Amino acid sequence: MRKIKSYLVFTSFLYRLMMFGLIHLILLGLMIVFPFRPYTQAVFVVFFEIMSDNWLFGGICSKDAQSMNYLKSSKKGMQVLKDGLVVNLARCLLNSSLWICIGFFYTKSQNPEAFTLTTWQTVCFLGASILFTYSLCVAGITISRFFSNYWINMLISYAAMILLVLAMLFSLDATYLVFIALVLAILVSILSLRIVLKKMKESYYDK
Repeated sequence: MRKIKSYLVFTSFLYRLMMFGLIHLILLGLMIVFPFRPYTQAVFVVFFEIMSDNWLFGGICSKDAQSMNYLKSSKKGMQVLKDGLVVNLARCLLNSSLWICIGFFYTKSQNPEAFTLTTWQTVCFLGASILFTYSLCVAGITISRFFSNYWINMLISYAAMILLVLAMLFSLDATYLVFIALVLAILVSILSLRIVLKKMKESYYDK
């Protein structure tokens, strides 16, 4: 509960409305109107995650970042930031899992011949797709935090979307990729946290 409260400190009402409501309605509407495959759902998740971070932790790692200065006035500031970052990672993983699974099973319900996979292949494909989606979201978000310009988030999101489609297409045939995706997700999560916290600690001192 404490971590969730810390996360909410960084979110505005409009951000919550968009991330917990509007985006899900958009994804649901697009899925119903168009017979999307799971990788298309994943692509939209990556786009929304990277773009929306500009309103959450945007530019936090840039040299001229001033938006988080209020945290320095509290002894618990760094812990609040860490908790907020951890919850955001968990929310991103949950969001990726939700829409890839929905997209996959919706596609199967509309066209049973869409995926001719065994149970093990299905588990590996969904696992790899979720983890690659999450990893590219986190990697893209982390890179974008070094910049304050909104258009850079857009460029990064486009690159991440292309990489994700390629990764998911390969995951259909190579079940071992789920293990690579798991290692990648763990590494990206750790690096993302360490980079932001390191930059914030460095900002306490003049260089």
